[in-house]
Amino acid sequence: MLSLLVFAAVPQPSATDVMAGKVDKILQQAIADHQLPALAAAFLVDGKPVLVRTYGKKTLGQSAGPDADTVFGIGSTSKAMTAFGLMILVDQGKLELSRPVGQILPQLPKDWQPIPLLNFVTHTSGLPDGGLAGTKGSTPWEVFGNWAKGHPLQFKPGANQLYSNVNFAVAGAVIEKVSGQKYADFMRKAVWGPLGMTRTGPWTTFLKGNMASPYNMRQGKVVAARQGVGVTPTGIPSGGLVSTLDDMMAWEAAIRERRLMGGATYDAMFTPVVPPASKATWHFSPGWQIRDAGGTRVIAKNGSVSGYMSMIQLVPTKGASLILLWNLQSQGADLWRESAIIWHQALGLPMR
Repeated sequence: MLSLLVFAAVPQPSATDVMAGKVDKILQQAIADHQLPALAAAFLVDGKPVLVRTYGKKTLGQSAGPDADTVFGIGSTSKAMTAFGLMILVDQGKLELSRPVGQILPQLPKDWQPIPLLNFVTHTSGLPDGGLAGTKGSTPWEVFGNWAKGHPLQFKPGANQLYSNVNFAVAGAVIEKVSGQKYADFMRKAVWGPLGMTRTGPWTTFLKGNMASPYNMRQGKVVAARQGVGVTPTGIPSGGLVSTLDDMMAWEAAIRERRLMGGATYDAMFTPVVPPASKATWHFSPGWQIRDAGGTRVIAKNGSVSGYMSMIQLVPTKGASLILLWNLQSQGADLWRESAIIWHQALGLPMR
């Protein structure tokens, strides 16, 4: 007499589960390698979440972990948000990127006035790197003027690219002039409010409550940073915003679905300017950095400010996005390499 053995089928993990496991492993390794106290992460493909997770502790030595509503400083990712607001004004016909900035802001230093706005938002203005902290002045115009005295243009505008935080301090001033509103008020009405981004804004207002404590790396050790990122009011559009994983995902969804402005304006925002003298892998579009990964465009912006770092990367042709927020500022912990590994393993994109 024959007996029949029946074996239950073993469920096989889905492709999404496999991908989520790979991303999670990469992020867990990054946390260990760089001693990150907390990390909030989202990875989406085809517009669908593959992995949305938070790791670690908001404050070292305490039990509470971050969640999707925990506030982090986003540093220079503020520039991409500022550019998003500025491009809404372009979409409305209130602003042209080709316009010399002095026609909008005649109070700026004379050497800056003939430079088209496009050169400021693509870091091709010739302004050197540096921030405004420590520059004296009772008005933004005095601050800009005093800073310009010690920071002459490094090249003819448009001839090369050189990252400068001051470029987006100028962009913030342009938004205020053209909109007739304070920078944060305009962004709240035009961007953050319509997208439901209730915990995004200047660090002076939103860096409180459910927030990740800031840390810096000193001599290989993680140490508490001073509360507040310390960006001056004039520099907030460049590097002084804070946000949450939920809010960043809401912004990412709007970008992916091309909401709040027309498709042609999105195309302009994501068109890189490639100066003749530049040999860089990444080139700047208004507010963003762009590279060609084997024929696939990767769009990115990262940020670093006292106590915090951030990253957002987009691969529009795949409906894919990566959002990372963490509360440690460290030169070696920028997560560019880890981001490239994720794209390589998930989408097969070349690392460089």
